[in-house]
Amino acid sequence: IQGYKVVVMVGDGATDLE
Repeated sequence: IQGYKVVVMVGDGATDLE
């Protein structure tokens, strides 16, 4: 759960769906 959150931050929120 925390792993996807980090991706969302560095992904500018665009990776939120991924």
